[in-house]
Amino acid sequence: MDLKKKYTQETGEKPYCWTKSGMHVKSGSYSDGYVKWLEKQLLIHSMETFTWNTEYAHNDNEQTMQEWLHEYCELGITLTDGAYAEGMDKQGNLWAIHVSGNSDPFNHKIEFEAL
Repeated sequence: MDLKKKYTQETGEKPYCWTKSGMHVKSGSYSDGYVKWLEKQLLIHSMETFTWNTEYAHNDNEQTMQEWLHEYCELGITLTDGAYAEGMDKQGNLWAIHVSGNSDPFNHKIEFEAL
């Protein structure tokens, strides 16, 4: 899908800069909102799902979260609540962190969501 169309569908706004007379700037200038939206799209795709397995079963997702936080996490954690956490990366972006099983108690999955 065309990113400009996707932006317009999601936000209801046009991606271009507009003059006071209501004409968009034809020099290829995009609005600040569109640029920020594009940056967020890049971030969303930069934090891939993290999976791993263990030789022992995890009792629940809270155990999986604790193992990930202590063994693998490279974010500055700002909140933990059972199988959910929030953390900040080195660029200052805030991420929601969701943990779940990945088919059985020996396979584990962390998914990230830009906040």
